[in-house]
Amino acid sequence: MSTVEVLAAFTDKGSQSVADVAAQTGVTTEGVLKWLKRGVMTPRGRVKLAGVRRGGRWLVTDAALAEFIQATNGQGTEAVA
Repeated sequence: MSTVEVLAAFTDKGSQSVADVAAQTGVTTEGVLKWLKRGVMTPRGRVKLAGVRRGGRWLVTDAALAEFIQATNGQGTEAVA
């Protein structure tokens, strides 16, 4: 999902904070921030969670989170260092 698609999704569907994503996925907020900034390594290469910073906070759409989980086959619980 491109940044433009992510921004468009915010106006249509709303967004979640890093804390919301962490609670939903069962990882720490630091883990979610690593997904956003560095991504995770998969057999097909590095995959990042798509999100945008607004007012100093990261925001993620439901669609971006679903795409990330699908791309990592749910194996994205360990962020790349």
